[in-house]
Amino acid sequence: MFTNVYSNQDNSNKVRETISIPQTMLIPEINGKLDEKAWENAVIIDTFYQYTPQNGSNPTERTVAYLMCDQENLYVGIRCYDSTPDRIRATLTPRNQWQNNDNAFIYLDTYDNQRDNFLFMINPFGVQKNSFETIWFSEGTIDSLGWSGEMAIPFKSLRFPDRIEQTWGIAIGRNIYHKGETINSVDCGYNEDFYGQFTKAVGIRNISETHNIEILPYGAMRYSKGKSFSEEEAAVGFDAKLGLATSLILEGSFAPDFSQVESDPFFVNFSPYEYQFVENRQFFNEGANYFALPNSLFYSRRIESPKMMGKLTGKEQSWNIGAITAWDAPEASDEKMIYALRLQKDVFKTSKVGIMMSGFETKSSGYNRNISIDGQFSKGAEHHLQFQIASTFNTGISNNENTLLYLNHSIPKIEGINYSLTYLDIGPNYNPQIGIVGQTGYRNPKISLGYKWHLPQWGIESVMVSSLGNYSAAYGGLKVGHSSGASLSVSTINKLSVAMNITIGEERSQLLSDDKFFWNENIYPSKSFGASFWSASGSLIDGSISYIEKRYAIYVNDFTSQQEGIDESLNLYMILKPMSNLLIKNSTGFYKQKLNSETYTFYETWLINNTINYQITRNVFSRIIQQLDTQEQTQKVDILVGYEFFAGSTFYISYKELRNYSINTSYRENYMIYCKMSYLFRI
Repeated sequence: MFTNVYSNQDNSNKVRETISIPQTMLIPEINGKLDEKAWENAVIIDTFYQYTPQNGSNPTERTVAYLMCDQENLYVGIRCYDSTPDRIRATLTPRNQWQNNDNAFIYLDTYDNQRDNFLFMINPFGVQKNSFETIWFSEGTIDSLGWSGEMAIPFKSLRFPDRIEQTWGIAIGRNIYHKGETINSVDCGYNEDFYGQFTKAVGIRNISETHNIEILPYGAMRYSKGKSFSEEEAAVGFDAKLGLATSLILEGSFAPDFSQVESDPFFVNFSPYEYQFVENRQFFNEGANYFALPNSLFYSRRIESPKMMGKLTGKEQSWNIGAITAWDAPEASDEKMIYALRLQKDVFKTSKVGIMMSGFETKSSGYNRNISIDGQFSKGAEHHLQFQIASTFNTGISNNENTLLYLNHSIPKIEGINYSLTYLDIGPNYNPQIGIVGQTGYRNPKISLGYKWHLPQWGIESVMVSSLGNYSAAYGGLKVGHSSGASLSVSTINKLSVAMNITIGEERSQLLSDDKFFWNENIYPSKSFGASFWSASGSLIDGSISYIEKRYAIYVNDFTSQQEGIDESLNLYMILKPMSNLLIKNSTGFYKQKLNSETYTFYETWLINNTINYQITRNVFSRIIQQLDTQEQTQKVDILVGYEFFAGSTFYISYKELRNYSINTSYRENYMIYCKMSYLFRI
């Protein structure tokens, strides 16, 4: 729920400004126009500073923000003047799906601890984007002066200390996309602590008794048909949220329906290690940051068919708390009781230490139990230190060499020297089954060093050069590999970017035998080169092209052996906006492997994804997705039409099909028609 941050520099000598947010008896209509008498009661913020491209300079366009509140909502208004309103970039999309738009935003540090905050953002049409899923209201409108927006953020949607009068940190800003300009109400240098300079806001009082109860019932129907099966299903269930305090939220899900409305994308994985899919289920995405670690101990996609789930997240004084449990009943394996518990303590000014336990228990097929301690420490701009120590315990796996050690020291400057030194040590028996891990049984120190310039006087947003080096050794001392490399990237203010990198070294890989990994007796040379170009201007909302060539040992025979060869990939990506409510996306990837000992191509495929998003109204949307994998001769088609009342409350109907094809034939493997409605009641 919170946006967790590091401090980049100690700004204790800077005096934070203080504003008093007035109480209003007049409730504004949220229509984006800022033309009601109620806004005359608001406190005005009209001093802003450029963050980019001319850090610290006056903005090129005027901005005025308005803040006020009553006992239920914080009201935010913003007038974004623009001397060329025809160049304002805005797209009408479902919530959280627009990108590279003009926008306005507000950060709320409700604990005033300079480390946790909520982010609320709108584009000129008032379409929302936020750092967590909750109910709030917004509208925007474009006119001859530029554009304006209004927000109403219910206090029930926030978490804050239980006290009569609140003291929050607040920062407001906007992005003028066609100028590449970001402005803030905080005058912050590139390497200064932005969050530590938030304006101190007082005046919000007597809201600590606000409690939050949410009930989200749903109903769903599904019809599936394939070559040898036909299924009809109906399901009902509900989620519930209870605010135990202003800072803690208890959630439960009973008979949850986690059918994916859209199919997972096709992917290419040339390694024997598991591919990590994106989590799209709202129950797990909300509060996911509470369970985040440098090396995961909880991968929510492990939960396949839960019958019942519970979750507790929030903050109590200086403690961040996260707990989740699920009774999972997948068809192909035993029922599991899955759990994860996370405690994290704020220490010093901007640092944290924590502990996490996760795992699962079954009646007959064993257990997985994991434990980790970790910490994040920062001291000014010069030092960031992060560590994690974890151990895993599993039925049938030795408890020797079952630990992970992760250390990182970095200087992550936005301008100037960038440095990172990392050490990773993963034992061969380390296996967090409820989490996710790749290669194990090795030790790997690596270092990167770079320098970043900002040259706005030449129209250049940034130039970054960096070098890297690493060395890996297996347990027992066997050399696994080494590499060194360099990279260069240049970004311009008018939204163009180019990057190149090259790496050379040696690699020894793990092979499979009887479902167990062992190190290849041979070590092979490796070389890689990559280049990319990115642009986002005019009707091109986003566009890129990248090429990677790697010469190394390629897996053959189901990962049981390797031969030297060439791996090439070419990726193209673009989002076009022919109209403000129509987005056309294309992602095309070409992947090829060729062995040095053979004249023919060992592996070759095209992965193509075409998506058309048409926003019929602010609430009604439609989407068509077509995916193609030429190697597997497989095609997926997803069609979705939906209506979104507000966050959490939706109705949609979808059609999905999987089709196989060859040169002469094409047939439908299976298809599914799915309909679902959910509505969020807040008490």
